[in-house]
Amino acid sequence: NVNTIASGTIVVTPKSALVLEQGELNQTACLGESIAPITFLIEGNAPNATVTGLPDGVTANIIEDQLIISGTPPEDLASGSRFEFTVQTNASSCAPDTSTGAITVTDCSTCYPTASAGADFSVCAGDAYTVQNASAANYTSLQWTTSGTGTFDSATAESPTYVPSNADIANQQITLSLTTTNDSCTTAQTVQDEMVLTLTQCNSIDVTLQNNDELELFGNAMTYGAQVVTNNMQNISQVGVCYSTSVAPTIDSATITEDNSGTDWWAGANPSYTLTASGLSPNTTYYVRAFAKTINDDVVYGDQVEVGYEDPNIAEVYNFQTSNSVNLDAVQYSRVTNLTYLNVTQNLYLSVQSSAPTNRNILELRFPNLTTIGLLSIENDMTIEQLICPNVNEFTNNNNIRIINTALKSLSFPNLETLRAYWLQVNLNNQLETIEMPNLVNWYNGGNIYIQNNDSLEVLRFPSLQTLETTRSNQNFSISNNDMLTLIDFPNLTGLYHRLNIPSNPLLTEISIPQCVFLGKGSPSDTGLYMYNNNALQTLNVDALETVYNGVYIGSNDVFNVAGISNCGFFVVNNDGYDCNFGTIYISGNANNDYCFQDPANLQPVSLITSTATDVTQTTATSGGSSLVAPNNTVMSRKGVCWSTAQNPTVADNLSDNGFGNDNFDAYIFGLLPNTTYHYRAYAEDCNGVYYGNEMSFTTPQ
Repeated sequence: NVNTIASGTIVVTPKSALVLEQGELNQTACLGESIAPITFLIEGNAPNATVTGLPDGVTANIIEDQLIISGTPPEDLASGSRFEFTVQTNASSCAPDTSTGAITVTDCSTCYPTASAGADFSVCAGDAYTVQNASAANYTSLQWTTSGTGTFDSATAESPTYVPSNADIANQQITLSLTTTNDSCTTAQTVQDEMVLTLTQCNSIDVTLQNNDELELFGNAMTYGAQVVTNNMQNISQVGVCYSTSVAPTIDSATITEDNSGTDWWAGANPSYTLTASGLSPNTTYYVRAFAKTINDDVVYGDQVEVGYEDPNIAEVYNFQTSNSVNLDAVQYSRVTNLTYLNVTQNLYLSVQSSAPTNRNILELRFPNLTTIGLLSIENDMTIEQLICPNVNEFTNNNNIRIINTALKSLSFPNLETLRAYWLQVNLNNQLETIEMPNLVNWYNGGNIYIQNNDSLEVLRFPSLQTLETTRSNQNFSISNNDMLTLIDFPNLTGLYHRLNIPSNPLLTEISIPQCVFLGKGSPSDTGLYMYNNNALQTLNVDALETVYNGVYIGSNDVFNVAGISNCGFFVVNNDGYDCNFGTIYISGNANNDYCFQDPANLQPVSLITSTATDVTQTTATSGGSSLVAPNNTVMSRKGVCWSTAQNPTVADNLSDNGFGNDNFDAYIFGLLPNTTYHYRAYAEDCNGVYYGNEMSFTTPQ
């Protein structure tokens, strides 16, 4: 007999794949402008691909393992043309990987705005400048800005009036910029133009006016003034205050003046004056400037301020300090006052504290231009009813927020998005009706949160809040003893690291945290959910809840039916993750104490995926595990890969030990024999047992 042997070669080539790394496959581009680049990663041993269907001017280039589509469609293409393109890998033996998209080109020329800020210009220091020969067209928005600190009468007008500040005058030149935008087309178009304004010192005598710290409006009168800074006081003939309902008032506007007497304050070391003008009208905006006239009839103006008032019986005090530290601990006004800080813009440190209840006669405290707060403390103040901060978007410095024993009627931050605090206390505020933070998304609170004993608070709602975190252990979020509170509603909160403590709110009918997955995660020992003595409570919405840490206490809520908690799938667990014993549940004294959660029959096993073996040699291989999910929030005490020449390998066979935790891992398979088939699978072990991933196999080479 003759044996016949056939031999051949099989070449295994990994299939190439396309992975979109950057850009949009379907996009609209302006003729004559670059498209948004599209970048693919080509996976495979020999990266190669072809692209068809691109418009003129747009090309595809391969750089190492990246394919980049970029370029500029020419202006002679027809507007509205759509170019459907195909990207396809090149492979001699495997099916190619394909991706498709479309580029639509459009004529954006009608979308281009125009902007001309006018020619450079010079004015005398202290004079206002009305923009000359500026123009703009085809825009949806227009904005003037300055490199200085002066003010526009209308920054959105084509030809506004600009009033330079003393700082502008000291710098001698500032740049005024006109920006126009048209966002009515697919791609917003923006252009900007600039002009330089030179501020020339036209006065023969060197003199500067520094505004007084405060201006007061009361009884249809205005009290205001300035400090006169000069070495030539004898050459100042007159000082005064001018005011108008138009920007840049001058001595030709309404004025109140005082001539140089050479005595009294005129002879002082730091001469300053205060004058009072009468006959003003409520509900009117006034532009105000201090001024000084020299013996040569030159006029020097101070910085312009913009003020107004509504009720002549309430003093409107405008404060012009720029320091972010506002301390009102010892401040008291002689009459009821609204106090406005115009120039405090960032990182406010506000202290309004006293050891005993104090009447400061401040009705409203306003920070209209403030964007961030570092510290906020109002305690034992019996007059402030409103704290107005319309533009604050962040609390920044992890300091305390203390609103304790005040007359505040609301605590409102309409544009707040991020809150960073250490402790937050809102306690003993008998008139507080609302806490409004409608746009708050992220809240980091290092310590406890107390909202307690606020007799008029009816609703506590944070509609946009998604995260509330702390890195400190056993911290409380306590909402208690609020006599009028009916609703607690955090509709988008995903989890709470603090212990949620809700006792003794007699009118509270509903607690709603429908998206919250865990409670008390930052508490190694404290009960995660604690609610009692809420005698009107009817509803607890915890539909997404999976885990309460350490314990649940629901007690003495007279009309609450615990069986009405519809989510039967959550568990109370110990917080270290290594202890599979259930946490404590204490439910007593409610209308119905039956509950369906913490049912062992609902326990779900740990799942994980075995990684495909790579780098297989005669004696070793590499595998691992990924996508480990522990539904009951246990932590794996060990994990790895087990293997055997028999199917269904277990940890009783060969195994690797790749440490504790629930993260992805790589594992090395070793001690193998050549030309042998091995079965392997990932495993993970917690306090409930050992769990296995999907079984796979490989054969070692000869």
